Amino acid sequence: MDLFARQRETFIKNCIEFDTPRLQSEEYPSEVKVDSDIKYGKHVLDVYWPQNDKAKPDSKDAFFLIHGGAFVYGSKELDKRFGMYLALESGLPVVNVNYTLMPEGDLKTILDELFQAVDYVADNYGFNRLHYTGDSAGGYLAFIMSCLTMDKSAREEAGLPGDIKVTVGSVNPVCGCYKNRKFGFPGWYFEKDNKLPKFCYNLFDLVKRTGSPNAAIVTGDKDFLRKENQKLKNLYDEMGIKAEFIDAVSNDDEQAFHVFPIAQPTKPQAFEAVRMFARNAIG
Repeated sequence: MDLFARQRETFIKNCIEFDTPRLQSEEYPSEVKVDSDIKYGKHVLDVYWPQNDKAKPDSKDAFFLIHGGAFVYGSKELDKRFGMYLALESGLPVVNVNYTLMPEGDLKTILDELFQAVDYVADNYGFNRLHYTGDSAGGYLAFIMSCLTMDKSAREEAGLPGDIKVTVGSVNPVCGCYKNRKFGFPGWYFEKDNKLPKFCYNLFDLVKRTGSPNAAIVTGDKDFLRKENQKLKNLYDEMGIKAEFIDAVSNDDEQAFHVFPIAQPTKPQAFEAVRMFARNAIG
C-alpha cells in the first residue's frame, strides 16, 4: 500500500505541474453558453451549449464528458476547453462532470455517481441519448458506462441501477485505459468492501459480453497507452462494430502525447479527433 500511495503522490504532483500553466493560459470560445457548477448528488457538472450555426437546440442527444487523472486526480475544469470545442463542432450540448476521486471513493462509488449524473441530465435537461467521451481514466469510464448503459444484467452484476433513463449513441475515448491490475496502481484503489466483477478490470471482456455502440478511438505515437488503444480498435474490427481510429503522428507543430486533444484541442490532429467524435455522434 505504501508503494501505491507514493506512486499516487508522484503522479498527482506531475499532473499539477503540467496542468496548472495550461489552465492558466486557456482561452475559451465565445460561441458557447455555459451552465456552470450545476449540483447533482454531492458533486457538480457543467453543460456547454453551442450558439453557432451548427447548434441543434431541439436534439435530445448530448455528449457526456468524463475527465481523466488515473482515477485519483483531476476535475471537469481539465476538459472544459475540449468540451466547448466539441459542442461547437457537433452542435450538441456537452455535459462535463465531477466525481469522487480514489481513494476517497472506489470504482463502485464513481459509477454510482456517474449514473446519478445521467439521471439528473435526463430529468432536468431532457437528454435521452448520450455519447460518452473521456480521456485516459475518463476514457475507461466512458467505455464502461457505454457498455453498462447497454446491458442491464451487467449493471446489476456490478451493483448498479437496473433501470436508467437514457440510451447510448456512441463511445469516444481519448487515449483511454481499458485494463487494470487489481494489485497495481491505480487498480489497487478500485474496490473497498465490495467485490467487483472481473469485467471491471478488463473492458475487453466486457465489450465481448455487452456489445458496443459505434466507437471513435484516439491515440498517438507518444501515448503510453497507444498499444492498448490499437488493441481496442482491432477488437472492434474482429467484432464487426464500426470504429473510427486516429493514431496521430508527432510533428514540429503538434506532439501526439497522452491525451493530446484535451490539452490542445485546436491543433490540427487534435481538432480532427473533435471532428471524428462529432461525426460519430451525428453521422
